[in-house]
Amino acid sequence: MHPNFLIPAEVTNGADELILLILNLTTSAFVDKYQINNLNSVISLVSNKTDLEAPEFMADSNFNCFFMDLNSKFHKNGTLIPFHLRYHKPSFAGKYEEVKLNLPELYLIKKPTGKLSCNMNDFEVKKHFNQLESNFMKGEDNGLIFKVPIGVKGDIAWVSTLTIIFSTFGTFYLCYQLLSLPNF
Repeated sequence: MHPNFLIPAEVTNGADELILLILNLTTSAFVDKYQINNLNSVISLVSNKTDLEAPEFMADSNFNCFFMDLNSKFHKNGTLIPFHLRYHKPSFAGKYEEVKLNLPELYLIKKPTGKLSCNMNDFEVKKHFNQLESNFMKGEDNGLIFKVPIGVKGDIAWVSTLTIIFSTFGTFYLCYQLLSLPNF
């Protein structure tokens, strides 16, 4: 799943201000720093090391803060901040697992003069915005809840068997085609 947080167009900053977005995510979600760096409004992303490919049961929780300039032409319809939900370990029950995420925090801050960091003591907070919107399944006052589909553990045997059979036949077919070439 690839949900987004929407920062409404009403949230803007002045010339000497920045918008600070803080996402403190559990092991079930992550922000792709390469994708975020391509957003026109993001000036800087401070994040701990995140393994983009790790499944939920092998991942670490991660902390991200974004410094954004939302006083630009790219913000007229709002700004979407994408994040991703990780694959969960298969179970015999299958179906869905509910994942709870903390609500993001959004601040208007005075533009710092030094290096950007996520330490709240390093800058002056001018305004704290209320909840952000998200395309989530259901929400609570203290978090967002998503339903993540999980695989059925009982399918592992036949999926593995079919994978081995098709890989073997595919390899034999490719070898046969290579050996039947005139210059081989």
